[in-house]
Amino acid sequence: MQDMIFSDGAMLGYGITAAVYLLLPCAALIQMLRHNAARIYPVIVGAIVWFVSVRLCDLTVSVLLLRVSFALKTVYAAECIAYFEEPGRWLAMKCPLTDIRKPGDAVCYGIGHAGAECLNRALSVLQTIRLGQTLNGSGVQAFLADQTPEKAAETLKMLHYYADGSLFSGMLGACCAVTNFGVHLALSLLIFRKIREYHVKRRWLLLAILLHLLLNAVTWLASFSGRAWVVSLTGIAAGIGIIALIMRIIDGASLIDAIRYPLADDTE
Repeated sequence: MQDMIFSDGAMLGYGITAAVYLLLPCAALIQMLRHNAARIYPVIVGAIVWFVSVRLCDLTVSVLLLRVSFALKTVYAAECIAYFEEPGRWLAMKCPLTDIRKPGDAVCYGIGHAGAECLNRALSVLQTIRLGQTLNGSGVQAFLADQTPEKAAETLKMLHYYADGSLFSGMLGACCAVTNFGVHLALSLLIFRKIREYHVKRRWLLLAILLHLLLNAVTWLASFSGRAWVVSLTGIAAGIGIIALIMRIIDGASLIDAIRYPLADDTE
């Protein structure tokens, strides 16, 4: 355990994952610009809603779980975020001030929403890279100084989890980032399409929450394997399944055509 290091492959893998997180929103926005369907306002709305949802979730968990450790609060917040993000998405699609009127606007909202999350995760991955540099340069003892045996055991477990990464797991992490981004776009289109149906009930909001919870739950369960590549692979499979289900429910092909060929858009 004293010889634990981040391999060159692991560092490169984390670097690739961080780069993908940073480039995804830009690539998606450029693609929308190619079809003259990009609007900055919905992107900003999406980013703001994500930020407010996360802060409200963190605050709620902190108030309700005062005696729980910070690490557990973080876990609970990650699992409960769907209860805040999806109602926020629903309200954003419903509120006239957001001016989300076309499928392209819904996608731009999703880009802002998922893009803010991508930036947050990219910063987290960069912190992991910094952690690896410190571990490789100063050794394990740099993290264990003045820690209790219980805390030291937790720290060693955390270091081992991240040091166990590889180029392969980094590539899987990048692919998982893409599918998670796609899930946010699909959820935005689901709410956009269904909120406009006559006499529609809020069952579609419930479905969005359940699908978001499902994605979080399966990756959380996979985390007990202690292997980052298992978590990523599980997230990829769940993400693809959720996207396919949503696209079938909303007739995604017609929405894509409405974005690619604006003159044929009759959704207003």
